[in-house]
Amino acid sequence: MGRDIVGQECPKGPEKWSRLCYPEVVNHVLTRKLGTKAIEGILFDVSIPKQIQITTKSFEMMKKLRLLKIYWAYESTSMGVDTKIS
Repeated sequence: MGRDIVGQECPKGPEKWSRLCYPEVVNHVLTRKLGTKAIEGILFDVSIPKQIQITTKSFEMMKKLRLLKIYWAYESTSMGVDTKIS
């Protein structure tokens, strides 16, 4: 329910949401460096995307960022062969 409310903040611009938690949205915002000062929290499951490249520039405009949780949700203790994080 909370995720849906955050999504209603700006339905066409997730970079203006206060919290990012859907993996596809987080991937989109970080890889395209679309972060804004509206973003306060990011929960990112890196087991979902096949490949992601993030730089510090992705976080430059996120002045209010207070929570950054990067985690691997799969039960496996090792990363999949097809996944690349750089």
